[in-house]
Amino acid sequence: MAGIDIRPAVEDDAGFMFDMMRGLAVHVDELDHFSATIEDVRRDGFGPGRHYESLIATVDGAPAGLSTYYFTYSTYTGRPCLFVLDLIVGAKARGLSLGKALMGRMSTIALENGCCRIDLQVHNTNDALGFYEAIGMTGSIQIPYSLDGEALKLLAAQETLSDAAASTEKS
Repeated sequence: MAGIDIRPAVEDDAGFMFDMMRGLAVHVDELDHFSATIEDVRRDGFGPGRHYESLIATVDGAPAGLSTYYFTYSTYTGRPCLFVLDLIVGAKARGLSLGKALMGRMSTIALENGCCRIDLQVHNTNDALGFYEAIGMTGSIQIPYSLDGEALKLLAAQETLSDAAASTEKS
């Protein structure tokens, strides 16, 4: 039986993390939307204003799986939630229950932080859908929406114009 361990990621893991994230984009045929760099991983995963936390699953000391997450908040329950950004197990390590081990560790972290639930989004072509259902996750009635690219810039520009008009009216 392989020696499996789950540990917090350290900055030296950035290359492995980047490779796993890029590999997931390839796996779900979304590489054309992947623009992150190793520098982004270092800055946003380990810098002073980091945006997410990471766990590394190792097999016999070698990195083999990754999870990234951050905390959100539910105004309905008045409690925090843990949002899973990535749960990725390398192809050679599949079948060793690394995904379940990573989700188990994140479940512990969620409970330790008073979270009411764990949320994630799964690409509809990802073969991990069955895994998430098998560990007890259920679909949500909420539909994810995104605002990015030109639409994001356009809406921000409209808000800026509104602020300028309001300042002019007050003068």
